[in-house]
Amino acid sequence: MPNAEVVRVCFRVEGIWRNRFRVRIQGVHSSDTFKASATTLAELRRRKSALLFRESAVFGYMAGCVLLDSVDNGVLLAADVHIDRRWATGQIGRWSVHEVPVKIAQTDRAEYLGQQEIPGMDTTVLTMATQQVEEFGEAENDGEAEDGQFAA
Repeated sequence: MPNAEVVRVCFRVEGIWRNRFRVRIQGVHSSDTFKASATTLAELRRRKSALLFRESAVFGYMAGCVLLDSVDNGVLLAADVHIDRRWATGQIGRWSVHEVPVKIAQTDRAEYLGQQEIPGMDTTVLTMATQQVEEFGEAENDGEAEDGQFAA
């Protein structure tokens, strides 16, 4: 689809059919290779679920295993999704996936979701807090410098 916008969607699969699958959306942000418009991102972030069409690369045994693992075990997946708009109204129409979705590890969620807060992501918050402590070091006092003066 040459006129489609591409966004990175993080999701869990709820159901699979031959040429499409229903997902519960966990996060939407601009793709690394394609930049989506702010309007499209705002519209998509309001959605909780979507029906994604499977293109030729998403048919087959390997893609089926990845999607089925998400259905059975609730594995979090991410993929670049092509968003097509209706010609007459300009509303968001067909969502299609042209690549096999990738599994997101528990600790990598913040990277794929653009640091968006998602329910049940305490591990990401803990990881980010740990990284900040390593970068800046732990505070040994409340703004007091070594010479006894308070730092600004």
